Amino acid sequence: MDDKMERWTVTAFDDAVARITLPPRERWLPDRRSRSALPATALTFALAAIVLGVALWLVVDGRIVPAAPSAKPTPSNLIRLAPAGTEAQTWGKVWTDSLGAAVLRPTWLPISSSDVREDVTIAAGRLHRYVVGYYSQTIFPPDPRSLQLLFIGEGPDVLKSRPGAGESVVNVTVRGLAGDLITATDGGFRVVWMEGDFRYTIQAAAGIPANDVLRCAESLVRVIDAEGKFRTP
Repeated sequence: MDDKMERWTVTAFDDAVARITLPPRERWLPDRRSRSALPATALTFALAAIVLGVALWLVVDGRIVPAAPSAKPTPSNLIRLAPAGTEAQTWGKVWTDSLGAAVLRPTWLPISSSDVREDVTIAAGRLHRYVVGYYSQTIFPPDPRSLQLLFIGEGPDVLKSRPGAGESVVNVTVRGLAGDLITATDGGFRVVWMEGDFRYTIQAAAGIPANDVLRCAESLVRVIDAEGKFRTP
């Protein structure tokens, strides 16, 4: 402890004690006890003042260093969709952050006049998950109630989610591969399949038929550059 801190500590101690209102002498200093003992309340306030003072002193002197960011960020299960511009710009941004993972963009949609948003999560030096959402432009800003379609790609480190209570599952063929067509309790459909070492999901709002969801899956093509261009089938 340097002189600066020592002076501050003594002053804080004196100020804390001076602010304490003591009860009558006969209540806090019985005859049979030592007359030099401070009340417990005074000691508590004094210790609290010292601890607070040390903390403030460290902050002022810049001795508290913020924790370094984690080298391996913990992926979030929340979908934080952010606007990225046009549909092509959105898929191009996903491709830019994909670290070489296959990003599949639809070339046919069962909806029109949509607002497109994206979210990409990187973990352990590789793509953990990407999500692209198509929202109705009739609601601004878009919220979960205006969601029309979600296109999700998940890396091998992401555990496959199980169907929820009341949901039904049918085995289907998607892009020549085995997949699951799941019907949600609200009547919405989602299709899930593995392609390479990545798992893909298309989730549609209630009202979009299952055949349209499967047709959308068949229309997927791989994005090849930051402008959202895709490889010709």
